[in-house]
This record gives sequence, C-alpha cells and structure tokens, in this order.
Amino acid sequence: MCVCKRCSDTYNIDSISKKYIEKDVEKYKLCSNCRKYNICKNCGNEFHHKQNQTCSMNCAKELKEKSFLLSCGTKHNFYKNSKSRINWESNLLENEGIVNIFQREDVKEKIKKTIFEKYGVDSISKSDYIKLKKKQTLEKTIKNNPKLFKEKWNISHNKFINEIGYDPRLHLFGKASKESLKVFEPVIDWCLENDIEYDDIFIGIDEKSEFFIKSDSIYFYDFTIRSKKIIIEYNGVSFHAKHSQLESNDWFNPFTKENAYDNIEKSKIKYQVAKDKGFEIFEIWSDVSYLDNIEFCKKIIRERI
Repeated sequence: MCVCKRCSDTYNIDSISKKYIEKDVEKYKLCSNCRKYNICKNCGNEFHHKQNQTCSMNCAKELKEKSFLLSCGTKHNFYKNSKSRINWESNLLENEGIVNIFQREDVKEKIKKTIFEKYGVDSISKSDYIKLKKKQTLEKTIKNNPKLFKEKWNISHNKFINEIGYDPRLHLFGKASKESLKVFEPVIDWCLENDIEYDDIFIGIDEKSEFFIKSDSIYFYDFTIRSKKIIIEYNGVSFHAKHSQLESNDWFNPFTKENAYDNIEKSKIKYQVAKDKGFEIFEIWSDVSYLDNIEFCKKIIRERI
C-alpha cells in the first residue's frame, strides 16, 4: 500500500505496470483521484480533471487564440491570407461566383428578416435605436480623445504620401480657381510659345495638379515652373490679407474668421517652405486687372528664361 503525497490517503498501485511507474515516478506518488489535478495552461490555476489542459471553456478559447497569434498573427486561422481562407474563397468563387457568404441572396434575406424582427426596419442603419447608440458611442470616444479624427486623418495622409506621393482627398485643394485661370491660361499659352515645356508647368487644371511640398504639413502652390524655380500665387482678396490691412484690423476670412495677422503669418510659413527649396515666390492679386497680372507674370518669367 502507498500513501498519497497530496491527500495522505492510502492507495494500491500493484495493478499498474512497473514500466509506467518508472516512466513517471512522481505521478504515482499520488492516488488516482489526486492524479486528476492539473495546472491550467492558460491562467495557471489548479483544476480537477484527468484530460483537459485548461480549467474552463474561456481559458480553452484564450489558449487557442494565443496559439493562433503565435503561428498566424491573428486570433484565428481564418485570417485574410491564410491557406484555409484562400481555399474557402476559391471554392466559393468556383461553385457560386461569390467570395463572401454575405453575397448569397438567401443570407441577405435572412439578415433583413432578423433585423426587421429585432428593430422594425430592413436595414440596421435606419434604426433610431442604433443611431442613438452610435451617437452616444461617438460622443464618448471624442470626449476621451478630442484629437481622434485629426490623428486618423494624419495617419492616412502620411500613408498616401509615402505610397503614391499625394493625398487624393486633397484633390479639391490642388485645383486652380476659375478666377485665377483667367490669368494663368494665357500665361501658359505664352510659356509654350517661348519653349517652356507643358510638363514643366504645374497648375491644377485638366489632368495636371498643383506643385506641392511636404514639410511639417503639405503646401500647394498655384502656378509653378519647376525648372525655373518660379512660383506665382494668385491671391483672392477675400481669402488673402494684405500687409496694408494689418493696421486697420478689419480683415477676416469669410469662412474661418481668421484675422489678417494670422493669415499673413500662415502665408509666410508656406512661402518660406518653398524658398528653402530654392524657389522664388511672386504674388498677384484679384483686385488687379487680368491684363496687368498677365503682363506681370510674363515679365518675371521672361527675366528668368
């Protein structure tokens, strides 16, 4: 007879082969009941079961997720580029012509039916309850992180700049105004007549885009001849303040309510970024006649050809 090292009860191991006993001596220092105690491989707690590796279903799930994180980088083995996912999508495409089970008509109808039964609408986005929950969640999120949208925008912006060289969301900012084109289109024609290549001219018209420089921010310039290092900015007097308006203090941007000082300082930063890259900056103004602005542009370009 043996005495259990754990519970001190007596037990008999005469019926157990010596081969098994010698293989795990410590195991057979315990009675048959105490041998069922194990340490959970997930949480480390002791539990009573002969075969399980974990103490609960939750621990089994977490252990499985940890295993997949190590082997696949995700909490499951059905991640986007996994072999099982690729095979499943290939079979679905071959057999049904779809790559997502939610594209099945019967699945769509079932989802609509479930949503209608639960919320009384055919699309969950139409539910007043869901709208309210989304609003509350957004308010809570913004309260916790007021800069969330700005941070997300910057992450996407940097990704676009690094991958394709520009941010497609800024295409409206890179287009010339109709007012400025009354000056710049004749100037472009004049440039072409004077052997300046069209590809050397940057302006937001047709398939072309404005020249931009990425610094701490991204700055677009209205009219640029890159090889000549010339930039001409067309300033509408409603959106660009003049130095003469600093003293009167009565100029404000009609949309942002930005004052003259802040507006001019912002322009200085933009111009300095271009100057640091070797460009000369010139300004033309909307309160000057088109003909005078055109002649001014021709003059500064002619002097640098």
